[in-house]
This record gives sequence, C-alpha cells and structure tokens, in this order.
Amino acid sequence: MSYKLQSMRSQANSVQGELSQRIDSFQEGIKSGSQELAIRHLFRAGVYWASYDHDLSRDPAIEIILESLSVHISRDYPSLNSLVLSTRTVIREQGVIDDPASMLRSILRKRGPNTPALLLANVKNEILACQKALSRAEGVKKKLAVWKEGIVIRNNPELICIVDMHGKDQVQ
Repeated sequence: MSYKLQSMRSQANSVQGELSQRIDSFQEGIKSGSQELAIRHLFRAGVYWASYDHDLSRDPAIEIILESLSVHISRDYPSLNSLVLSTRTVIREQGVIDDPASMLRSILRKRGPNTPALLLANVKNEILACQKALSRAEGVKKKLAVWKEGIVIRNNPELICIVDMHGKDQVQ
C-alpha cells in the first residue's frame, strides 16, 4: 500500500509542476504579446508627434519619429519611458512597424485649422491603447498568480482505512 501511496504522491507533484510551467509560459506569452502591442501603439504615437512637431510633415524619418517620441513620453508619460527604449530596439532590429506616410495621408490630405488637433487626438488614442494593453496584461498576470496558487496540491494523496463494522452489536 505504501508503494501505491508514494506513486500517487509523486504523480500529484509531477502534475503540479507541469501545470505551474504551463501557467508560467502562458504568462510570458501574454506579457510579450502585450508589450509588442504597446510598442506598436507607441510607434504610431511617435509618428503623429513627429508630424505635429515638424510642420505637419507627411513622411517623417525614423530618427525624427523616435526623437519626438522620446521627448514627449519623457515629459508627458514618464511611466512609459522603458517602452521607448524597447521601441528603439525593435525598430532598429525589425524595421518600421507601420508606414508613417500611409498613416498620415488621410489626416494631412486636407490641411486645415483642425489638422494639428487631429494629430494630437490620434496621439492620445494611441497612448491610451498602449496603456490599456499594458494594464490588461497586468490584470491577466494577477489572475494567473491566483491560478498558480490554486494548482498547489496541499492535500497530498493519503491512505485511509475505512472499516464497516456492523452486525455484532446491533440492537434488536
């Protein structure tokens, strides 16, 4: 019996470890996906800021985009500074995420008095989307921590002997 009990305990611990690894890899995937999404939104905000900062430029260069992004994020949204560095790295390693000229085409087609306000509104939307992606990832991270605690097998399998004794001492 004790061999069977040891086998069941080791199997339970094995399942616990496997589920814990699955949750960790799922959490890492969620984190990297949300960070990629946030970086894309930051880049898009940088495109709009670069156009706004440089006389409504229709096709700002990558360095101008990254510079405008760095300046505005450090001043207005310091909590996103670490993502600006990631954005720089991603742009240098993987290239441009979205084509700035096509992003700006519809906004700058009719240069009117509302054009700067439209650019800033798009910046605001992109920053909000970036923050929302990061906060959703943080919420999932908290939920996964609860799930991970839920898989801990606190009650290891144990052997209990149950005996049914009746018949001798029955009252008639």
